Amino acid sequence: MAHLVIATDKDRLLTETLEGIGKAGIAVQSTTTWAGLLASLTDSECALALVDGDLKGIDADLMDRLLSSLGLETRLRTIGSPIPGIKRAPPGEAALLRLVNRHAARVLDRGSLKELSLMGLGEQPYARLSRIAQQQLPVRIEGEKGTNKESVARAIHALGGANRPFIKRAPDDTRKLRGRGGTLYLKNVDDWSAEQLDQAKQLASVGQWLIIAASRGQGHDGSMTWVRLHLSPLRDRPKDLEALTRLYIARYRRKFELPSRRFDRSVLALMRAHRWPENAKELEQFVVQVLSRVNSSTIRAASLPARVRRMVDPESPIAGLTEGFELVVEARLRPLVAGVQPGAKVALHRISVEATERALFRLTLARTGGDQKAAAQLLGIARNTFRTKAIAFGLLDTKKTR
Repeated sequence: MAHLVIATDKDRLLTETLEGIGKAGIAVQSTTTWAGLLASLTDSECALALVDGDLKGIDADLMDRLLSSLGLETRLRTIGSPIPGIKRAPPGEAALLRLVNRHAARVLDRGSLKELSLMGLGEQPYARLSRIAQQQLPVRIEGEKGTNKESVARAIHALGGANRPFIKRAPDDTRKLRGRGGTLYLKNVDDWSAEQLDQAKQLASVGQWLIIAASRGQGHDGSMTWVRLHLSPLRDRPKDLEALTRLYIARYRRKFELPSRRFDRSVLALMRAHRWPENAKELEQFVVQVLSRVNSSTIRAASLPARVRRMVDPESPIAGLTEGFELVVEARLRPLVAGVQPGAKVALHRISVEATERALFRLTLARTGGDQKAAAQLLGIARNTFRTKAIAFGLLDTKKTR
């Protein structure tokens, strides 16, 4: 798999470069020495090398002769300080990404990269994952249930070299690991004893396997020194909640071959109020259920089936109460409709809708103690819309709303 090499001993330059090209989703290796760079250039899978001219011992002529003698087509570009005779990497993130995409192969698609940026990894997620992927230190990914720890582990694995095996093991599985190089994934590492962790460490060290463990922040460390990654819970990231929702809608709309779909404000208000105890996995399941059960381009809270609504509003009696609401309304409207002769110029629609809406607004204001913002949010409409209608219904004093 064609990959990229970055050669610099400047930590800041490495981080900036990794974050800049992280959106390409390619496998990256790095080195801080001239000897390490030479070793990397002899790898036939090295498609592009970004080299800092300040790297100690750098020799541009030797690099050129080495690549020519091996018949390799590795492209050389400089970052940081220039090197005479070698082209400089193009300035700007967009230009650099175009260069990288021309020569190195993707190991993560755009959807996976977008999802990674919304997993609560904090700032510079691509740079962090790329750097971790180049190390051989055990990685402990900590997060609550449903925070997609395995997806992060697989991303680290892919960024380190897509052709290596990814093996999952349970605490009592002591089978040997075949081959050299790969990722050993320890699921629910909190359930492992210190002794079992030490055995896994010994198994991995024989073939130089990278250990990645999933944890909820408890359990033993064994004798390992971990590189720790913490995934923040979804309830602490309201902006990511809406972005992830859009991502999952797009993903499953394509899978289900559906036309355009969007959640309106009323659904988003329900989702923002929910605590999401099972995080992104729970959100993904909710989106799947909504798309598979509601056939509408704009999906509103009122159109959610009771079973689906209870996923984000489990303690609310609304879902149960609204199941028979239409029958109640029909019973009240029947004598009104029956009392009007066909052809009569009576605006039944306007009369019935306004009466229902006025009662709803009046009850909602009473429920929120007159708080217009809270009432609008409860109804799932804009505050200005609520105020305009409430004034028209005579429910608000126009002098007090100015």
